[in-house]
Amino acid sequence: MLDPTKGEDRLGIYLLEPYDPDKTPLLMIHGLMSTPLTWIELTNEIQADPELRDRYQVWHFSYPTATCPYYSAYMLRQKLASTRELLAPELDDFASQDVVVVGHSMGGIITRTLVSDTGMDAWEVAFTVPPEELEGDPAMVEFLRSVYIYESQPYINRVVFVATPHRGANLADEFIGAFGNSLIKLPAFCIESTKQIARANRDKLQPGYGRWMLNGPPSSIDILSPDSPASQAPDLIPIRDGVTYHSIIGTRTPLAEDDGPAGTADGSVDYWASRLDGAATETFVPSGHNA
Repeated sequence: MLDPTKGEDRLGIYLLEPYDPDKTPLLMIHGLMSTPLTWIELTNEIQADPELRDRYQVWHFSYPTATCPYYSAYMLRQKLASTRELLAPELDDFASQDVVVVGHSMGGIITRTLVSDTGMDAWEVAFTVPPEELEGDPAMVEFLRSVYIYESQPYINRVVFVATPHRGANLADEFIGAFGNSLIKLPAFCIESTKQIARANRDKLQPGYGRWMLNGPPSSIDILSPDSPASQAPDLIPIRDGVTYHSIIGTRTPLAEDDGPAGTADGSVDYWASRLDGAATETFVPSGHNA
């Protein structure tokens, strides 16, 4: 059987210092076509500040950004679970129960999955029946179920979204998106499991997104299209009660006169796509997409 992690050499959680059971892990998740190096300035600022350095230990999640963010989020949940159990087998220290996550762009979309409960909502975007009614290899069905049906992680109670396209980005539907898709190579397991299950259950696929899966899973760029069902997630799949979340939004590009922040973008993502109701803070920076 294919291994969902095979060939993912870049995928993992990396600690920048020895584990400290008394310091809050600050997990940083980079965005599309990027690496943890995107966080180098912020990481250096935190380590240079005595108060922040005493309170936080910086972790990074590295992943191949081309693949479907649902798959990346699934792998993140697996890696987080194994990392916490390795560092704190009893899961009874402060650090293992108090993780803060900051996600940039696509990393913010992945971050949402850590603090949201999908129920059947994400699954029903693709299939008209529950997992147990699908035909095909049970292991592959279970893999897809784990990718699309997940629960929030109770040890994460605060997240920060930086320039996150919760409702998609128009660039995904333009030339640059098509060009990016032409360069993308998705993991073999992800492609084969999706195609096999979709083709064995043609009569149980939803029109649109579900039938799209006959040729394999959507890429990260496909998911970023404002027309993608995933772009409805902020309204369909709310963030868990009790989670404090913050938004940092770039406002470099004016889209409409006299409209304030609502009429701005960061050059890639519009304000309306980045904002979330209920955010504890919404911080505007006169910046491009790097915010």
